[in-house]
Amino acid sequence: MKKLITTIITITMFFVMFVAKVTLASENNSIILESDIKNLKQGEEILITVKCENVADNGIQILTGKLEYDKSILEIVKNEDGISGVVESKNDWTTDISAENATFSSNSMNSKNGEIFSVKMKVLKNAESAKITATNLSIVNENYESKELKSNELVIGNEKQNKSNIVVIICIIILAVIVIASMVILKNKKSK
Repeated sequence: MKKLITTIITITMFFVMFVAKVTLASENNSIILESDIKNLKQGEEILITVKCENVADNGIQILTGKLEYDKSILEIVKNEDGISGVVESKNDWTTDISAENATFSSNSMNSKNGEIFSVKMKVLKNAESAKITATNLSIVNENYESKELKSNELVIGNEKQNKSNIVVIICIIILAVIVIASMVILKNKKSK
């Protein structure tokens, strides 16, 4: 019986550590991509918003990176100059983005949690889904320290957008089942 209880406690601890690791993975300076639509329709223009969450005490003054996506499905809408993309800077940020290679640079002297910029994209063809990620992400904080970051993978369309949330929910359910099972076993053991 002691072996069974030890095994149950060990498994429970592994699940707790896994859930904690998934939750703490985005502790400081998280970059989040969001879309204003759920489904892709040819010819439609969409807005992709880049946000920062959990901004550290020493802030973010410069954010650089590149948007990666299937160029046969999406394209960045070009400004009148034909070089830069149509971008709306937000919350004291100033952003430029290349329509050709999707690299962007944003700066702010007053960074805080929230939206950094939105870029306008056009859907080139009907598709079930499209994935967008921000790669080569780098920040410089007010102490001129540089740090690399990762963003979420934005999926527009039929695929699940919150895979990490699903994993956390499944882990919590499994953990609850283990705790309930161990309580039932202990209760049955005591009643004998």
